[in-house]
Amino acid sequence: MSGTLPWGTIDKYYLAGALYKHPPESKHGGAGGKHWGYEGLIGPTHWHKLFKNACSGREQSPINIQREYTLYDPKLNDFAIWYDPPKPGSKFYLLNNGHTVQVNTFGPFYVANGGLPSVYTTAQFHFHWGDASHRGSEHTVDGKASPIELHVVSYDAETYPKISTAMKEHQGLAVLGVLFDVVEKDNPALEKLIRNFNAIRDPEVKTEVEMDAMPIRDFLPKDTSKYYRYNGSLTTPGCYESVVWTVFEDKQTISERQLDEFRRILKLKKEIGGGSGGRRKRRSSLQHDQEAAAEEVLVELGIKGDPMKELDLALQLEDEQKKEAKQFKAKHSHLKADALKAKENSTKTETSYKVQGVQGDDDTVDMQNIPIAYIQDMLWNNYRPVQPIYERDVYRSFKLYTPPKKVVVLETAYRSNNNNNDWNSGEMIKCNYLLLTLVLSCISMLL
Repeated sequence: MSGTLPWGTIDKYYLAGALYKHPPESKHGGAGGKHWGYEGLIGPTHWHKLFKNACSGREQSPINIQREYTLYDPKLNDFAIWYDPPKPGSKFYLLNNGHTVQVNTFGPFYVANGGLPSVYTTAQFHFHWGDASHRGSEHTVDGKASPIELHVVSYDAETYPKISTAMKEHQGLAVLGVLFDVVEKDNPALEKLIRNFNAIRDPEVKTEVEMDAMPIRDFLPKDTSKYYRYNGSLTTPGCYESVVWTVFEDKQTISERQLDEFRRILKLKKEIGGGSGGRRKRRSSLQHDQEAAAEEVLVELGIKGDPMKELDLALQLEDEQKKEAKQFKAKHSHLKADALKAKENSTKTETSYKVQGVQGDDDTVDMQNIPIAYIQDMLWNNYRPVQPIYERDVYRSFKLYTPPKKVVVLETAYRSNNNNNDWNSGEMIKCNYLLLTLVLSCISMLL
């Protein structure tokens, strides 16, 4: 796979529409976050409806990494991560976008080597977690999840001038994935973020906390030379298949108290009830949600609120739309015009609510008769389930540990040269099969 990604009917039109029709309310997103989530009709199994086919490709992330099926690649060397410490004036901007805790970076932060094809500029990092310590991470290793996972998102700054350009290209993005173990002691780097959680607990407040930047390495495992590598996607809508994924073998640590702080972060409020004109609103809600969800892609990539980057992306998408329209017209010019029109879905299911104590169990209430109300929950289980790996290969930078082989010792009697008819029981030969041991050692090195 190379070159520009096949967008198909992804959300090009909705993303461009979001940029032109829905000016950003704030640098980090605002109320648009209610248009996709992690449960119910806006959960991961429905993302492909909001983003057409964007979240149902064959190179989606996350995945379950099965160690025994990974391939050793000696070219996957250790990473160069700089500046460490950060340059003077570098900043972190901590926010709650309604889906996660995210930190946008300001200043020069780079990731290179580690088998990456270029030098990548770090734009942001964020977290995914669960409501219990046995789940929460997006990637799993041999079927086992961690309670929380960190994603450090960078883009190919050598090849592309902006993340908005890189996100559409093969290997345009590089994400470092860090899994965590629960320990008794607090993690000092995480604690510096957690101290500011009270200011960002409610995403409706639209607050960003400016912090002095910390070294990115403080959030990574001590040994960054051992990792897994595969080509995949972003794990949030629109699930662009443009990511070089790194998942570290070694883990970072977090305390149970710190995990609870993440779990107390709030989601955006969600609307229940219909209010006046509820039915009319529901009929056009899918298109509205598609546009709003597309706008949130900008938030996840850390370019929301930058008018120049957003305009640049909109112009690129508009240009691609025109090119694709020409190609489509040329390819299908022999078809009748009426055959090109998609049939509208006439069987949309409209949500209805039962009013307990007033009507029977089988009775429903028209959405127009239900007043609009809002509920807000804690942000639990903000992780996407693992996706099929299909024909992709997963590589590793390290050799799998194999237990030392036992030396086979065989006691063999031999005939004396002096007396061919007698066995010399006083002398024995201990054969350890050195050749066999050498062969086994060579095989383990290849693994």
